[in-house]
Parts: sequence; structure tokens; C-alpha cells
Amino acid sequence: MFCSECRAQNNLVARYCVGCGSELKHFFIDNTPASMTVSAFTTHDSTESGAAYKSLSRKEQYQAVIGSNQEHYLKKFLEFDREGKGRPSWHWPAFFVTFYWMLYRKMWRNALLYFVLPYMTLFIIGITIAIIGGAVAPIAGLLYVGLMVGLWFVPAFYADALYYNHCRQVIASARQQTSHPHRLYGVLSTRGGTSNLFIIIVVFISFVMMVGILAAIAIPAYSNYVLRAKTTEAAMLGQKATSAVDHYYQRHHQFPSSMLDTELTKTLPQAVKAIDIDNQTGHISIMLSNTGSTDRALLFKPVMQVGNTIVWGCSGQYIAKVNLPRQCQ
Repeated sequence: MFCSECRAQNNLVARYCVGCGSELKHFFIDNTPASMTVSAFTTHDSTESGAAYKSLSRKEQYQAVIGSNQEHYLKKFLEFDREGKGRPSWHWPAFFVTFYWMLYRKMWRNALLYFVLPYMTLFIIGITIAIIGGAVAPIAGLLYVGLMVGLWFVPAFYADALYYNHCRQVIASARQQTSHPHRLYGVLSTRGGTSNLFIIIVVFISFVMMVGILAAIAIPAYSNYVLRAKTTEAAMLGQKATSAVDHYYQRHHQFPSSMLDTELTKTLPQAVKAIDIDNQTGHISIMLSNTGSTDRALLFKPVMQVGNTIVWGCSGQYIAKVNLPRQCQ
């Protein structure tokens, strides 16, 4: 609803404009037109008094500070007023999305406390275990589980009472600022109502989670692709290396002390960091480049056959089978 005086946007249930304080047209309470007039409050601020404040009923104050979903909360608040205090009553939003419900209802301090309490408890438990010892760990664990269960169920039981107290504090604070009914209604509508901050947080967290999931899938897949490409290139070099060692063995009847003694080219492909041979066993190691702290390599082991022929076996070192060339699996 837009104000006809200043064109400010107001809540559909608002009685007075949050921008200029003018009475909004077509405002209804309990399906009957509002009876409150503006003329009684257009004089100087010196006429603002307790009598002027009484023209804005408690119900209207609650309507201003609640904003959306008034039917549920207004019924509860009026019941709490008659009983003189809030009482436990189940609240599903506070059960499923407690933190976001508190943000939605502008209960900033409660939301902050609810968010940090588990981490503070974990910190205290960690300090306690470090000082006393691991013997208290099971008890501390049970206490933490109890806390988490309590944080799940207790807010759902006391959400209406908690929000009731919050709204009463907002009303009390607004009454200290002004008793003019027009301005009071505007202050309550501004300080109360709902906030879209929780939507921004949900969208942000969802975006971060989506990026994290995509990264968790894409990064390992890309790493495996790069590793398979390297092992394929190393396997091709391995075929050349085993052939060169074969020729050397046939001529000298022993394995070379270094691959430099063979006919293998001294230039290594980019995927290979080094190539080495054990002159006692004839094992050839082709180490891959840029594999971090893990020395991933392809190993070629000779098996002597009748007539001094050699059959080579291939395997991987710190390389998953799925990333190995077919001849090395």
C-alpha cells in the first residue's frame, strides 16, 4: 500500500504511514473501518500526552509490531496478556529453522546467541578436556548432545513467548520515543515486522554449498583426468625405456647402471620428472612431475624367461588403479 501524501510503501495492514505518519486510507481492523481521526493529533507536539497515546489500542500496537502472519501471533499475544505472561506452545518454524526464524522476526540478539552457543560450548569442552584430561570426554560429549537436542526443541516450545517478550520490549522502547499515535505506529512498523535478511543468508549459504558441491565433484575429476594423461605419457616412455634396456641386456648380459647408458633419449616429456633403473634388479622407475609431496611413479619390473628374453610387468606407485594405463592395471 502506498501513502497518498508521500508515496512511501507501507505494509498492507499498516494504519499509519511509516514515512510521514499520515493515516492511510482504506485501513480496516476486524473487518470494520478504523474510527480514529487525524485531527485530534495535528496540533503541536506539546499536545502529545498519555491520553493521546491511549487512542492506539494494545491490539493495534501488536498489529503494527508483528507485521505478517498476524492471525497466529495476535491470538497468542492477547492470550498471554490475559494470563499475565507467556507460556509454552509449539511453533513449527522455530523447530525446523530456528536461526532463520529469529532473523526473520528481527530478534537479532537471540539469533546471535543461538548461533554462537554451540561453538562456545565446544570451546569450553575442549579447554576442560585439555585441563582435566580425557576422562571427562564422555560426560562432556553427553552434555554437548543434550545441548544440541535442547537447542532443537526448547526454542520450538517457547518461540511464541520469546517473540511476545521481544514485541513488548519494542513497544516499550517506542513509547519512550513518542506517544503520538501516528508516529508510534510508524516506529512500531519500522522496528517490528519482518526482515528479508534471512532470505539473503539462505541464498548465500545455498550458493556457497552449491559451489562447494560442484568443486568437490569437479576438482577431483579434473585431477584424475590430469593424472591419467600423465600416466599415459609415462607409459609410452616406459615402453621405450624397456626396449632400450632389452637391447642393452642382450649386448652386455647385465642391466645398465643408469638409463644414460642406454639408447633412450635424454629429453624427458613434460609429464615425467625423472627416470631411474636399479642395476641389480633392472626395475625401472618413471616418476611423474607435479604430484605434490607424493612421489607417484610407474614401475616396470623385468621377468627373465628362457633364452634370456625379458617380459616386463607394469604397476603404479601411489596411483589408483583407475588412473593407470590399461597395461599397468
